[in-house]
Amino acid sequence: QTYLLCQIANSGVSGGGTCTSTSAILTGSNIDWSVADYRFQTLAGNTTFTFSNQTEAKTITVILTNTAGNFAVTWHAGIRWTGGVAPVMVLGARSDMYTFVMIGGVIWGTYVQNLS
Repeated sequence: QTYLLCQIANSGVSGGGTCTSTSAILTGSNIDWSVADYRFQTLAGNTTFTFSNQTEAKTITVILTNTAGNFAVTWHAGIRWTGGVAPVMVLGARSDMYTFVMIGGVIWGTYVQNLS
């Protein structure tokens, strides 16, 4: 359960309930959904990302920072992206934020680019 869904679910609970979200530095190219809700990585080279331990109805966010090296990012096939096309990582010392949710066995991806 994501942090937001947890807050909604607990909004009417006496005492408010508790919700947590987790973050971790992403190392390598495999994004394990069971590790953290928010993942961060500064790219050190061109990278093809894959997923493991995807969870139905869970949302994860991945923030990638490019460097002056202008590294490319490739995502594994099967993600349904905003606009139907996988995004191209922004060049230069900028960050892109990717959000993924799995619904009905399908991974949906959205993104915000060129964050500084």
